[in-house]
Amino acid sequence: MKKLLTLMLLICVLVSTFILASCSGVSVEAVKEDPASAITEATANATTGIFADETNTGKAVMEALNKGAIVLEVEGKDILGEGNKITQTIYIDSENGKYASDTNVKMGEDVISALVYLGQNKLAINSNALLGSDVTYLIDITTFMEKFADSELATLFELSENDKAELEEAFAQIKDALNKAPTDVQVSEDEIYALLNQTVTEETLKVGEDEIDCIVISYTLDMTTLKSIIAKYIEASGYTEQELAEIKKSLDDTFKKLEAAAKIEVTDKTYINKSENKLYKTTALVTIEPNENSSLAQYGIKDKISINLETVYGENDVVLTMKLGGLGGLLGGVAPAATAPSANMELTAVVALTKNVTDKAVVYDLSATFKMPSVEMELCSLKYTYTKESGDFEIEAELNQLLMGTEKPFKATVGGKITSSASEAKYQLTSIKYGEKTYTFNIALTFKSVDKIPEIPADAKDIVDLTIKDIEDFMTAFQKTPLYAIIAENMEK
Repeated sequence: MKKLLTLMLLICVLVSTFILASCSGVSVEAVKEDPASAITEATANATTGIFADETNTGKAVMEALNKGAIVLEVEGKDILGEGNKITQTIYIDSENGKYASDTNVKMGEDVISALVYLGQNKLAINSNALLGSDVTYLIDITTFMEKFADSELATLFELSENDKAELEEAFAQIKDALNKAPTDVQVSEDEIYALLNQTVTEETLKVGEDEIDCIVISYTLDMTTLKSIIAKYIEASGYTEQELAEIKKSLDDTFKKLEAAAKIEVTDKTYINKSENKLYKTTALVTIEPNENSSLAQYGIKDKISINLETVYGENDVVLTMKLGGLGGLLGGVAPAATAPSANMELTAVVALTKNVTDKAVVYDLSATFKMPSVEMELCSLKYTYTKESGDFEIEAELNQLLMGTEKPFKATVGGKITSSASEAKYQLTSIKYGEKTYTFNIALTFKSVDKIPEIPADAKDIVDLTIKDIEDFMTAFQKTPLYAIIAENMEK
């Protein structure tokens, strides 16, 4: 009986292992069926580790960006002076397309505040400090276009009947544009992929002593393909036949000029680790080959230029390498004849991001290096250290003196703190050290969820409903505001 149970257990383990291996891997057929989704999933799998939310703030941030508030607070003697403070709260309701901004600026004894509402083709503002009264003024695009020509506000512009007719025609065109939603543009992914000459193949890469079996998704793009893709979107945008003909003619003229200047080709490849269903690397090769008598010659571009980008994803690092080839002609125009670079000279830039996690801290190191024949230098380095228990973080930055135009490298250290709860995430900058001096302050950005956002008040005054007396009262009050004083001062200059 024990032998039978053991055998059954072994079979279960083997079956489970096979199922899990099948789930974690990916097949060529699956990628061919939906390349875009395959790339998205593989990218997420590859970057989960290095970009994991170690501060537990991601959920609160996303909720705030959907329906919530973002609060910016700035204060500190070293940046604003003693007792001064700026506070701005931006309310977001993405689902209903409504937004509001509440700004308060305290400088000494003076407090300037403004409430702005935006959404559903409406804009409203309430600010005694800026407009001179507690009235909320409203601009409703729909009613403005319907009523403006016959409003008392329009009489201030002394519009003729011909002016009104032209205005109504312009408003009609704006209405048509507003009614054309972006979703009206329908171009299938299959059509685009077909134009991009999409291919899905298998390739084994040699990495050190190891081999990685990859599924490779390739795309190629040249001027003809790019023109065809743009044309597809234009054709699906709902233009009239006359508008479409004019736009296509302009498109043809533009591409004729580009094609006369150079032959441009782009090849993009995405390598997915087949067994792990993780993005291993991406490459993009851009070549620019000037045509004979090309206008690019005046900029020193006479030879073929290549731009080669490669991004490799590791378990806890990402490395981007960019190589620029054929720049000798371009750089030769500014170099002495005796030291002029060869046409096939190559420049290389490498940006590397590495993550290290311990029980106590999370550390990110970012470095950027640059090299060309006989020259290699580190352009900059950045180290971010987050202490888990306290939430404190420190950013150490160093920039090469050549970038800064100084005798010594630029070095600075920024200090701050991150706190979070189920419904709120707060990021604070509290200090910066540069040289021998340390500046202290508080710059805080808080993301939090809210039940509702401020709405446009029911008694808001639509500007097309204002009477001449309302307008006169507004101008009288406005002339007493600090904003008017600033405008008047600048106009005198």
